[in-house]
Amino acid sequence: MKPDEYDMEKAYVGTVKSLYAAILEFISKAHNEIPAEFGSRLYELRDACHGIVFSVKGIHHLRTNTLEHIRSDNEDVRRQYNFIRNQIAGIMRTIHELGQMDDEERDVLILDEFKVAIDEDNLLFKNAMDDMIRDGKLPPLLATSLMNDLGYAKTVIWHLADMGKALYGAHDAIEKEVEDVLSLTEEDVDELRSDAA
Repeated sequence: MKPDEYDMEKAYVGTVKSLYAAILEFISKAHNEIPAEFGSRLYELRDACHGIVFSVKGIHHLRTNTLEHIRSDNEDVRRQYNFIRNQIAGIMRTIHELGQMDDEERDVLILDEFKVAIDEDNLLFKNAMDDMIRDGKLPPLLATSLMNDLGYAKTVIWHLADMGKALYGAHDAIEKEVEDVLSLTEEDVDELRSDAA
C-alpha cells in the first residue's frame, strides 16, 4: 500500500479513538480502586495517551501537504517538509530506543532536543519567509500552508516528547521531580531562542 492510500481517518476512528476511550474508562474506574500513590501515575499515563491522540490528529493534518510537497520542484519547500518528516521520524525513533533501554540507561531529557530544533526551525522559516515571498521563491498561499504545517509539527513533537517522558521517565517521586525541573518548558525554549538572537 502506498502512503497516500492509507485511510488515516478510518484508522483514527476505528482504532485510536476507541482505544483512547477504553483507556479513559479504565483509568476513571481504576482510580478509586488503587492505592493513592498510583493515582498520579495513572493520570500521567492518561495525559500521555491524550498527547498521542493530538499527535495523530496533527499528523493527519500534515499528511496531505507533506506527501505533495516532498516532491516539489521548489527546493526551499521540499527542504522544509523533509525537515518536518525527519524531526517526527527522529523523535519517534528516539522514543522507541528509550523503550528498549534499561531504566538506568534512559535519559528522557534527550527528547527536549527535538522541541528546541522544531522551535528554532519555525523561527528561521518565519524570518526568511518575507524574503522568499518577495524574491518569488515561495508563493504566498504555499507560505500560509507551510506556516500552519510547521505549527502542527511543533504540536506533534511537543506532545510526543511529553508522552515519551511519561512512559519512559523516572517513576520514583524524587527522581521524577528532578526530571521535571530539568525538562524544558515552552518558556525555556523561548528564552533560549531570545538568548541566541
